This record gives sequence, C-alpha cells and structure tokens, in this order.
Amino acid sequence: MSVKKRDRNVNGERSSKVTIVDVARHAGVSHTTVSWVIHDDPRITPETKERVHASIRALNYHPNLSARRLVRGRSDTVAMMAAFFSGPFEMEILKGVEDGMSGGNEGKAMNLFTTGGSDSKVRTTMESILYGDAADGLILLSIVPPDDLVAAFRERGRPLVVIDGKVPGACSITSDNEYGARMATAHLLQRGYRHLAIVNGHSSREDPHPTAEERLTGYIETLGEWGIPYNPAHSYEVFHYDYHVGLELGADVAKGGYDAVFCGAGDAAAMGLMSAFREKGLSIPEDIALVGYDDWYPARLLSPSMTTVAQPLREMGKRALLECIKGITMGAAAMKDGLYDPKLIVRQSS
Repeated sequence: MSVKKRDRNVNGERSSKVTIVDVARHAGVSHTTVSWVIHDDPRITPETKERVHASIRALNYHPNLSARRLVRGRSDTVAMMAAFFSGPFEMEILKGVEDGMSGGNEGKAMNLFTTGGSDSKVRTTMESILYGDAADGLILLSIVPPDDLVAAFRERGRPLVVIDGKVPGACSITSDNEYGARMATAHLLQRGYRHLAIVNGHSSREDPHPTAEERLTGYIETLGEWGIPYNPAHSYEVFHYDYHVGLELGADVAKGGYDAVFCGAGDAAAMGLMSAFREKGLSIPEDIALVGYDDWYPARLLSPSMTTVAQPLREMGKRALLECIKGITMGAAAMKDGLYDPKLIVRQSS
C-alpha cells in the first residue's frame, strides 16, 4: 500500500494548507497587512512588503484567487477573440499583449477565443462573455462585432476594444490603413511602374472588413491622383492573409502582365505571391515589383528583401490590453482610441 506524503511547513513539520493567518504570524504582522501587501497597497512600506513577501516565499503560500475575485466582483480576466491566432499579424499583436501583462498587470489572466471566421460563433462567444463571468472585458482582433452587442457591452459597463477596425461605441486601436495604402501605391508609381494590381482582403456589405476597404480606398485614390483609372479587374481579394493563399493566387496574378503588385493582405500572402511569381519565371523586381504590408520580420530576410508598410503591431496589442484594463478599473468612458501612423520600409522588391 502506497503512502501519500503530506505537505510540510518551513520547519519541516507536517502541516495543513498555509493560510493568510500563517503568513501574518510568520512575518509578525496582521492578516490585514498581508492582504494589503498582496494587493500592492501603497500605504504599506517597502520594508514591510519585503518581509511579508519573504514569508510568502518561505511558507510557499498561494492566495486563493477565486475568492479574491469573488470579493472584488471581478474575474481579473481579459478575453481576446480572433478568427485565428496562427498568422504573423495575430502573433505580433499577442506579443504586445504579453508586454502589457507585465508592469503591474501580472495578476490579470487572458482567455483566447477563436471563431474560425464564423459570424455565429462571434455572437455566441460575445454573449457568453457579456452575460457570464469568463472575463471582465473583451478585445476583438480584426472582427467587426454586431451593433446590438456593442450597445449591450456599453449598457452593462463591460469594456470592448477593437484592434484593426473602427467601431462606434467601442474603443478602437488601429493604424491609418488608407494612408498606408497611399504610401505603397505612390512609391510604386514614383518608381515608374504603371500597370499595377492590388491583392487585398475581402469585404462586402454582408461581411464588411473596414481595414480592407480603407486600403482599397487609398490605392484607388492614389491611382486617380496620378491620372490612372481604377480597373476592378486588377483587384484580387483573399479571405485569409496567409502564405498558401498568396501562393495559390499568384499564378493568376502572374498572368495579368502587371509590372507591380501592392499586397494589402499582409506580408505572409505577399511571400506566397513572390514564390508563385518565381515559379512562373518572373524576376523581382525586374519583371514585377512587390510591396507587402505589416513588416513581418521574415520580410527583411528574403532575397530580395521585401518592401512593405510597417505597422506598430506590438504597440497596438499592448495599448489594446491597457485600454481594456483601464475600462475595467475606471469605466469605459476612461478608454481612449488609438490611431497609429504606418511607415513605408523600402527594400529590394520594388
């Protein structure tokens, strides 16, 4: 018969689960002081905090987070939802969220939800967060939420942050997509290219995607300023911003006889286009120039390296988290929109 070992305290004696009272006794303070230290109350001196933390470490004490959250009436959890988290855009945003979790927010938790592109899953997940206790606030990544749920979040005082989109009634963290497309298009025109195509995200009345619409607008208006009429036949749409989509589409784009392509669907799709162009015997930029979007780090490692429009994705992710936490602790009215300027990074592909 096996015998299960029991926990032992700092003196090696058998003990039951360590409580806040045990920590207080060990540190020579009241249990209220221990609680204030755990919550980083500014009234406690650094010396007392260090003594209490030393006792916490010595006794291997773990606060009951569920009880703390119940008392405070909050879950101390932020939810984040995206169609997928596997793309370079999403991963860079998540790195920024990780940055925001440090510096005083270590006690917060993050729940990630994926929809797979399903509108019905967007609704059911938002409703479960709104009416349940899975999270105190929600960050949406490249998702346009239903108007009625935006209003419901606002009415219930639940902060709602949208990255990569402008949604009335929610806090929006995005970059100037129209300006980014203008820079990319003007750069190609200034280099002497005249037969341009755009590969962009899909958007429709039934399935709107503001980012894709803004980039297409910037592209079209810049062509017009140069006296070049926009031809819808030279516009290609993709549903997913990834390498394989670009590779698959690239064969069709290569048949168009273009001398340059602006890929507003991100660098991963642009890399797929680059591979497809090479398979068709096209040299970059001699036969066809290429400009991507996002400045994903492999873009600088390619040969030729890729010209692209850089977005401060990590900063956007961090800002979104901090605004959501601000909305949780201070109310949604305290949140501020964030609009960032993209930057054209000129390399060898154009």
